[in-house]
This record gives sequence, structure tokens and C-alpha cells, in this order.
Amino acid sequence: MVEAKGEFVVCCDATNVLPVDFVKRLLPWFEDPHVAAVYGRIQDPTPQSAIGRWRARQLFKAGQAMEVAHHAPLITYGTILRRSATLQVGNFSEKLRHSEDAELGERLLAAGYDIVADPRVPVFCNKQNSIMEVLERYWRWYAGKDEKVSLRGYWKTIVYSIKGMAWQDLRAGDPLAALISLLCPHYQFWTSRMRSGQKLNTLSVETKSESRDSA
Repeated sequence: MVEAKGEFVVCCDATNVLPVDFVKRLLPWFEDPHVAAVYGRIQDPTPQSAIGRWRARQLFKAGQAMEVAHHAPLITYGTILRRSATLQVGNFSEKLRHSEDAELGERLLAAGYDIVADPRVPVFCNKQNSIMEVLERYWRWYAGKDEKVSLRGYWKTIVYSIKGMAWQDLRAGDPLAALISLLCPHYQFWTSRMRSGQKLNTLSVETKSESRDSA
């Protein structure tokens, strides 16, 4: 963002493909000077396996009707950003390794900018994930920048995985995908738990080191 010369910067994940008219269809939104970002809707029109079908259904929300949304959370898998607005609020955080787009979006919205999600413009995913990759991807999308974890939140995700996700899979006649849904909350919880433990251990080592230096 710092090195770019133009006012509008196209973002695209390495695993995605943009339609040839992507910029042409989204650029008119920026006629409103308050619009800082616009993005399309990610999809996989031809999922190859139960993992692909689960990803399309539970992560990409395939089959769910979506309308144009203003003040949307920022996602940069296929997006146009207004460079001046991005830099004005402090650019992407270099401290984050995931959720950096969502965190930037929070600052853009707080500064009075608009973020538009336009589901009429597709973004195509061209990579097939393994089961561990798709679970890790789901975790990154929903863990949040602070990766907060609690037993209450764990229980809520278990209930949702049964009543919401697995039930959707079974209604679609996809029992193998339902097994992934049932596994999902446990992967989310223990991944966040282990990472928070690592952070606590690092903090403990740093604190002990500081104490020795003071002595």
C-alpha cells in the first residue's frame, strides 16, 4: 500500500481468480468519496469432494441469498481498496498474521468510511483444500485478531455445529461433510487454546528475563 502509485489498489488472494470485468464492475462504487473498499463474493462453482462441498456451503455460504451490503466487514480475498483512506487510518497492521483485513476494516468504519460487499461480482477460488487446510482456513476467518477462547464459546460452537452446520449438510444429502462440521468446533477451540498457551509462555519468559535484567 505504501509503494503503490495509484489511488485504487486491487487485492486478490493467490488462490483466487478475478473475472476480467472485476474492476470495471466495482470501480463505480468509488464515485462516493466515503467508500474505502469494495469486494465481491467468493465462490467455488464446481467443488470436487466432500471437503470442497463443505467449504462451499459453510465457508463460502453457497446457496445463501446475499444482497449488496454497506458498512460490511472488510475482506480482501478479491477487493479494491482506496489507498488514501487505507493510509489515513494507519494501513494494515504489520503485527497481525491473520484478520489483518478485518482489523483495518474496523478502523475504516470508525473513521466514517463505507465498505461495500457486492455479491453480484464473483471471486473464484481455484485451489482445493485438504481437510486440515479447510479447518485452518475456517479458524483464521472466525478466530478474530485476539484469538479469544472460552469454554462458553466452545460450547456455543459445538451446539451450532450440530444444529446449524451438520444439519445443513445432512439436508443437502452430504453426510461426509456433516462429519467435518462436527469436527470443526473442536479444531477451532484447541487451535486457539494452544496458540494462547504459546503466547502466555512467551510472555512468562519475557517477564522472567526482564526481572533478571532488573536484578
